[in-house]
Amino acid sequence: MASVWEKQGIIAGGILIIMGITTLIRKPVTSPELNSSLPVASKPLILPIKGYLINIANPLSLVFWIGIVGFAGKTWGMHSQDFFLLFAGVFFTAFSTDLLKCYLSGLLRKVLVSGAIFWINRVMGLVFMGIGCYVIYSVR
Repeated sequence: MASVWEKQGIIAGGILIIMGITTLIRKPVTSPELNSSLPVASKPLILPIKGYLINIANPLSLVFWIGIVGFAGKTWGMHSQDFFLLFAGVFFTAFSTDLLKCYLSGLLRKVLVSGAIFWINRVMGLVFMGIGCYVIYSVR
């Protein structure tokens, strides 16, 4: 019988493989205004859901947040004001840096040409698939 870690590893690896395949076969859509390759999301929730799934599949995110909660809980107690201030500060910092990365990637997207994005998608699709296969192989 497979352990919980094996099941989670297989699910995470499967998500990475599926994301790799979709990244690999996706064709960049060119924007007539910018003359560069811009992926157009037909549904506005697709990109946040993909980001959420990547973070869920990353065990270091879970380790990071458990470590923060454990450290703050042991140092100040779970119901102290310092605990909530630290947690809010770390959350705000992580969220704001993620938003800054999204903004900067939007600026970078205007600079990249269509051919570069095509090959970046291909390479990243292969990387996602490779990491997904490695995760599945390593948990068995």
